[in-house]
Amino acid sequence: MLRERVLLALRLLLLALLALALAMPVLVSRPSARDWVLVVPGADLAEARRLLADPDLGWRWLAPGFPPVDDAMPAQTATASLLRELDAMLPAQARLTVVVPGRLHGLDGARLALGREVQWIVSDPASDQEAGRAATPPHGPSLAVRYPAGREETVRYLAATVAAWQLHAPGTAIADIAREEALPAASNDVLAWLHPGALPEAVQAWVAGGRTLIIEPDAAREAGGDAALALWRSPDGDVLALARRSGAGRIVELTRPLTPEALPQLLDPGFPQALLQVLEPGAMPAAAPASAHAPLHSPQAGSGAGFGADRSPLLPWLALAIAAVFLVERLLASRASRWAR
Repeated sequence: MLRERVLLALRLLLLALLALALAMPVLVSRPSARDWVLVVPGADLAEARRLLADPDLGWRWLAPGFPPVDDAMPAQTATASLLRELDAMLPAQARLTVVVPGRLHGLDGARLALGREVQWIVSDPASDQEAGRAATPPHGPSLAVRYPAGREETVRYLAATVAAWQLHAPGTAIADIAREEALPAASNDVLAWLHPGALPEAVQAWVAGGRTLIIEPDAAREAGGDAALALWRSPDGDVLALARRSGAGRIVELTRPLTPEALPQLLDPGFPQALLQVLEPGAMPAAAPASAHAPLHSPQAGSGAGFGADRSPLLPWLALAIAAVFLVERLLASRASRWAR
């Protein structure tokens, strides 16, 4: 008999909700089709608002999560990858304006190409010209080494590397090797720091002044705030060296210790040249002129594909609905009046 149709309907609903929960549904939300203005940290925000006086524009920082410009200015980070991410998130009909400072960081090896045309505004043309001059590569590296007791073998490999550099460019790679922790001479622009533990403040300030620091992996050190760029890979594709910005300088972090056991490339005759390429200023420019890096329009880049759309799992809500339906079903099933004749 179907005398208790409500109870039957609740049980069928409960089965349907359980089947839906097993499917693990998600709610996909995409950014609105309104026009966006991305402000790269360091750009003149007041000047950008004066040039683009439109209340319907969505103003955001070019930073992870794309926070609104009402929030505090974040640090300038992976500019190119964040622009590609937003290009994939936005609907195809949304227009994009990017306000950049004259000195632009966070670029990578590939020329930036987006699936939509972008209005590219340089907020400070004067610093753009300065960035062009700053991007001119200097001479070869001048290496200094600071090491603790027990690392003499690594120091010998580095000294041999410097000797190999001097064969091709005499006088451009002067080795300053010492067991102390004192800073190298002003003539050195690269420091291989082999001491374990956190970096001393004096070393951090030395790097931030526009120099390069080479360090080994160490769990005691805090990770840098900027996105890291892979500079060196093994033939198998493993990353051997990463670089991140530190003030006006950069920190090159090896992913393996400088020992033959951990880094077999140390015994390779091509190691000096490989390390020299890692240290080349062009591998991670200190500053690039923003006007020279306006994105190309490439329909093949696939704007509006939605790869970055937000996905919210519905399982928590389904669990609440299942619990509520089950509770109501149990209440109805256990009513004393149900058994009355």
